[in-house]
Amino acid sequence: MKDPDLCISTSALIVAAGLSSRMKRFKPLLPLGEKTIIERVVRTLKDAGIENIVLVTGYHADEIEHLLADQNITFIRNGQYADTQMFESVKLGMHALAGKCGRFFFLPGDIPLFRPHTLTVLLDVMENSKADVASPVYSGKRGHPALVSQEMIQKILDYSGGAGLKGALASLPCTKVDVSVPDPGILMDADTPEDYLNLLHYQSVMEYPTPEVCMEIFDWFDVEDRIIGHGRAVAKTALELTDDLARAGYVLNRPLVEAAALLHDIARREKDHALCGSIWLRHIGYPAVSQIVKVHMDIPQQAINELDERAIVYLADKLVIEDKRVPLRERFEKALIRFGNDPKTSSAILERMSNAQRIADLIREKIAESGQSCEKK
Repeated sequence: MKDPDLCISTSALIVAAGLSSRMKRFKPLLPLGEKTIIERVVRTLKDAGIENIVLVTGYHADEIEHLLADQNITFIRNGQYADTQMFESVKLGMHALAGKCGRFFFLPGDIPLFRPHTLTVLLDVMENSKADVASPVYSGKRGHPALVSQEMIQKILDYSGGAGLKGALASLPCTKVDVSVPDPGILMDADTPEDYLNLLHYQSVMEYPTPEVCMEIFDWFDVEDRIIGHGRAVAKTALELTDDLARAGYVLNRPLVEAAALLHDIARREKDHALCGSIWLRHIGYPAVSQIVKVHMDIPQQAINELDERAIVYLADKLVIEDKRVPLRERFEKALIRFGNDPKTSSAILERMSNAQRIADLIREKIAESGQSCEKK
């Protein structure tokens, strides 16, 4: 009979033993923001609640083990790292995990920018599907980390083919599932200098989803085309406002504005869609975007007075009906006609119109102070 604690426990196996021959520099110790690549890998796993981590080292083993000495990691050394393939390191790590967990995440030590949410999704899918292997997929491409059940360890260790872990998994008669996630980090490694530059760039901008990632997020939440079209129109308007202010010397966070405007109605079909959308976006790892989405219906006066990114997205949303930009008065007149017999709703509409007009006036003032034209406003 299986130990119930073993069945639900989750570990991680990181392999970082190789020579990094294509990169020409040792990949796990390359800087990535304020941490090294390997520190970022470990941190993300722990952020997702994965505490039992096995790390296979080889080349530069002393340096990695010293760097991570306070992380409560089990280190396994591959003394033959210079003469063996990665699969030998994988097997060493699996021997250390055998009988000690219910499932484990596997990944090379140079894939640092996956999101904790991706791990949560894989765990949920494996739990609900009873799959033996669950792999994350972004934009149709499979990435890391993969989640592997304990039952696969001995079968993988018994594999004698020459195609490594990939060949072992392909040869096994087990249930495998691919899980689409809105996380480009699962595909990003540091195999080459160009790959490393891409990692550095993505690390610098990953706080805000790009338009391409926003499209994946829409797919993830099954958002209908009409809502996506509205989001695009609001984003276009918000960026026009942002760029006009920038020309006047008032600079806001453009990527944040664009992402929040695109995604502001992501939960449009839900009750209290602003709050619901905010929760969804915070859960998948975008807290700054989440905060703007949360107040796009009813904005705090502080955001208006500060004329910050929240105010820009709020106003842009009020300047768009479906996917068409309209004057403020037209937008609110339609709403007042529709809810004219409901005093409470009418009062809320008038307050929103007043807030939107105040933001528009502040933008005019900023532009006028700089001597720029504000005809579009």
